Amino acid sequence: MELVAGETLSQRIHRKSVPVDEALGIAREIAEGLEYAHDHGIVHRDLKPANVKITPEGRVKMLDFGLAKAYASDRTAADFSESPTLSAPATEQGVILGTAAYMSPEQARGRVVDRRTDIWALGCVLFEMLTAKRAFAGDNVTDILAGVVKGEPDWTLLPAGTPQVARALLRSCLQKDPRRRCQHVGDARIAIEDAMAQPATSADMPATTAHKSRPLWRRAVPVLAAAIVVGSMASAVTWYVLRPGAPAVVRFSLILPEERQVSRLNNMLALSPDGTQLAYAAGGQLFLHDLAGTEARVITGKDSEVQEPVFSPDGSWIAFWSRNDLTLKKIAVTGGMAVPLCDTDGDAGSLSWHREGIVFTTLKGILQVSENGGEPQLLVPSLAGEVFDSPQFLDGGETVLFTIAKGQTADRWDKAQIVAQRLPSVERKVIVDGGSGARFVPTGHLVYALGGTLLAIPFDPRSLETTGRAVPVADGILRSANPASTPAVVPFVWSSTGTFAYFKGQGSGAQQRIALVDQSGTVQPLPLPARPWVHPRVSPDGSQLVVGADDGKDAAVWIYALKGGGEPRRLTFEGRNTSPIWMPDGKHVTFQSDREGGLGLFKQQADGAKAAERLVKSESGFSLRPEAWTKDGTLAFLKSEPPGLGDIWMLPPRGAAPKPLVEHPESNQRYAAFHPEGQWFAYVLGTQPRRRQLSGFRSAVSTDGGQISGNRRKQLRASVVPRRQAALLCRAAH
Repeated sequence: MELVAGETLSQRIHRKSVPVDEALGIAREIAEGLEYAHDHGIVHRDLKPANVKITPEGRVKMLDFGLAKAYASDRTAADFSESPTLSAPATEQGVILGTAAYMSPEQARGRVVDRRTDIWALGCVLFEMLTAKRAFAGDNVTDILAGVVKGEPDWTLLPAGTPQVARALLRSCLQKDPRRRCQHVGDARIAIEDAMAQPATSADMPATTAHKSRPLWRRAVPVLAAAIVVGSMASAVTWYVLRPGAPAVVRFSLILPEERQVSRLNNMLALSPDGTQLAYAAGGQLFLHDLAGTEARVITGKDSEVQEPVFSPDGSWIAFWSRNDLTLKKIAVTGGMAVPLCDTDGDAGSLSWHREGIVFTTLKGILQVSENGGEPQLLVPSLAGEVFDSPQFLDGGETVLFTIAKGQTADRWDKAQIVAQRLPSVERKVIVDGGSGARFVPTGHLVYALGGTLLAIPFDPRSLETTGRAVPVADGILRSANPASTPAVVPFVWSSTGTFAYFKGQGSGAQQRIALVDQSGTVQPLPLPARPWVHPRVSPDGSQLVVGADDGKDAAVWIYALKGGGEPRRLTFEGRNTSPIWMPDGKHVTFQSDREGGLGLFKQQADGAKAAERLVKSESGFSLRPEAWTKDGTLAFLKSEPPGLGDIWMLPPRGAAPKPLVEHPESNQRYAAFHPEGQWFAYVLGTQPRRRQLSGFRSAVSTDGGQISGNRRKQLRASVVPRRQAALLCRAAH
């Protein structure tokens, strides 16, 4: 290891008090180091003054990134800032890691930790530098941990000259609930820089000026953050301003009740043009929150199934897409009856309202409807294999900006093109090659997403040319967990006053937990770590679980023993592997993989003893996904191509060639399931997405669509999505 000269920060604090400006400078360098580590997937987990050194040249260095795997010694330390690291197998859940005085509450409880535990420790270190007292002290480790979990720092100890921004940052870093804590150390670094730019102020004199010598995008500091707790998903909606003289950081939380479920698969936010009102869709309803107040009010009923809200240019109306009846509607911000505008004949998304009307996307392309309703006009038809997103007019309806993605790979939105097309011409000009969800904003920038990061680039809407380089604006933007099959979903919105709001999450892979639910409705959570889990399936004998994990970059199949527990075991390592299902013997797993090019079908022993074996090779441009097996070894799989039309094919046993199940020209088949005894087969059929019939050969048993599974009672269970019914049970032999 490097020999670092100088004294530790712990020695510096005990030698004499640290002036406010010096403390902020040290904290800024610590934050920069943590930001670099976090960007490379490393969490320190043991940040404390004893692990920070100040060199004779004044540089700050963080030490001891590797937590000890055994106790450092058996002695009892009198100074708990110098106590041995409490450790065990370094990443085991349920084990306390780190040093007591600087542990986050979740770390002290032995729970799984992430980068927010370092942000807590940064707050502890900054508090100690400013006050020469630890934020959480005690006579022994037990007392210290009790203070961490239940107590509060003595905020009166902060020096009178501590900038208001630094005070707000400390309270944000030391929030006990990690969902309400400062979510990214880069935000903390920016706040520290702003605090350093302010003259010393008294505690009761709020600082309201920003550092005006920094470039515009470096002044894009957060002015309002709202942590929205939605069921099991914690998201943050953060507002930024991009105009000179931005105010200092101010934060508060907007806690939503559990019944307000916010979908991460669709754009659910809208900001009024003047930036004073936020609309969001949750639990199928539309809520309007006046940012000057504390409560949101409902302006639509639950039967609307609201998605994709957008304000009118004058802020008096909100348009939205109703999933319930596949209709575009608008409603006054004062409430009342929703006014139908047009039937979308399938999924619609990416609504944008300009003076000529409302534009939106479907599988057909980009359409426009008058704000008074009527027949939609197809403005830009999509070509074979193209998927459109985020249309926006740059002028009086002559040029449309939008995103084009192709294929069905998980990185398709990061490889997408942001283009502009002057109507009625069919020629497109590529503005950005690699990114999605672009918006042209009042500051003269084009803002778009790449992964979980928002980037901004100067843009001239007249010449359709970028005039500078892209710089990051914010990261940790919530994206879809299944980008290969869902829209771009970049949930950020802008006002004409320069503010914007976005959902803050885990990038493109939302962290989820897995639970078992029996037929009585009893929920049994599984002791698995939170990951971007998708497509869980229980083995035929009920002893094992196979599940995919897809964070948008890496996709793998995992096996977990339901009987006996333990850690989940990764089964696949080559390529991207998704949609696992069990074979009838309960010893093999079938999944989709791109390991040989395209999206083919493979099988592999669940114990991982042998390499995967290819079952069906994908044809160019097609995606194959396993659906179901019969007892005699026949596999049903979905064969589809963009923009989503597909057919159910059958792969008979003993090497026979695959063939389509039923010929339906221009149809859209999905969700195949065999009756447990094999005499019936069910699938979803429709000429347009979400306009499907649930069919048992020639017998239609549902006209509202569904996803099918068989059960031992010889029935079919179809989850009826549009009407949000819990289940529809139909006799297979009806």
